[in-house]
Amino acid sequence: MGHGQGKAKDYVPWFKVRDVPSQGECREIQGLITNRVHHLLSKLEYYVFVLAERWPGVIDIREQYALLPLIETLSISADLGIRHPVIPGTRTPVVMTTDLVLSVRLRDEIALIPISVKPFSKILDSSEKGADRKVRRTLEKLIIEKTYWARRGINCQIITEKSFQRKLLNQRMRFANFSRRHPGYL
Repeated sequence: MGHGQGKAKDYVPWFKVRDVPSQGECREIQGLITNRVHHLLSKLEYYVFVLAERWPGVIDIREQYALLPLIETLSISADLGIRHPVIPGTRTPVVMTTDLVLSVRLRDEIALIPISVKPFSKILDSSEKGADRKVRRTLEKLIIEKTYWARRGINCQIITEKSFQRKLLNQRMRFANFSRRHPGYL
């Protein structure tokens, strides 16, 4: 299997922790559902991942899910008049990814739930110097991503830290961390 392909235990993420620059936010964590190591590129992705493992019906979680074929996101960006992401310092287009894609059993079928996990400051907050341009660029990339999924009849969810009530999130994270350390206890 190549990067961005496979399912469950055989899935290989497009990006792994060692592939991206980090400020200590990346994590590798053993999945309870998939029984493989997941590569999470931010603390917020980690929080969403841990909660997703507890959501009823989730049977697979794929992180750094490649939006392939590349020609499709290139076409979407051209149609929308948005510059496609490129490898920095080049004109080479980069394969776009969705942070998490959940497979959820709903009655007799499996539904895909793509989730883009972004800090609130990257999509709505323009208080820091130069943030307007950064926010606009992040929103442009989200539009390409959402359009990619919409063409498949799927709604891509956007989750920020504002999506959670802090107290509830802290309680659930403590519970999830406890149950990971003591799986037979509960």
